[in-house]
Amino acid sequence: MTANSRLNLTAVRNIPTTVGNEIQGDSVSFDIVFALEQAH
Repeated sequence: MTANSRLNLTAVRNIPTTVGNEIQGDSVSFDIVFALEQAH
């Protein structure tokens, strides 16, 4: 990537049509870990 560029990440969750109202209280969490390295 070049300086000042952007990278968009999208997360998609497929929910089956058979799921009822019980899914309303669900939550999802994840960690994103990245490292920066200066180029010479």
